[in-house]
Amino acid sequence: MRFYPNGRTIFERPKGDHDFFPGRENNILIPCREGLRPATGSTLPHQQLTDLAPGDLRAKMRQWMDSHFSHVRTGPSLVSDHVTWAMHMEGIPLGPRARVLTPFPGASEFAHMHVDGSWHVALPAEDRWEVLAKGWGEIHPVAKFGINALLIFAPRNDQEFEILQKVVDASYRYAKGEII
Repeated sequence: MRFYPNGRTIFERPKGDHDFFPGRENNILIPCREGLRPATGSTLPHQQLTDLAPGDLRAKMRQWMDSHFSHVRTGPSLVSDHVTWAMHMEGIPLGPRARVLTPFPGASEFAHMHVDGSWHVALPAEDRWEVLAKGWGEIHPVAKFGINALLIFAPRNDQEFEILQKVVDASYRYAKGEII
């Protein structure tokens, strides 16, 4: 049993969330996630503990992230453990309003995949709320410090992988500055 001294709710806006533009439509629209939410850890690294992605699906996600995006270099994460595989913008600047996972200047990591198949992504506020309200993820514990990080639950099948692809694509477009 975990103890959360300040409670734990997905409807609380994280402190430091300054990219909220009232009236802007979501960039992603996804269905509600079916089934129970998986258990996640309350310590760092923030990862999923139950209902992990099958091994073949994790390999498929890794191949997709390594080959699908232009101006992206994949490699070890700068903010997670040494086995986490990350996506870094390369060759183009970050969008002027993008708040990515790495909170230090010059870093451009906008998404990464853990060995369990779960992901951390940076998204604009409206898209974060879409993911949270539909049950596809949860706010990262460091969000209370103003870091734009959201845990996306590991996909359990190819249909859920398609949803994840939409979310990661929105994170990529946000990092590039195509969406705000």
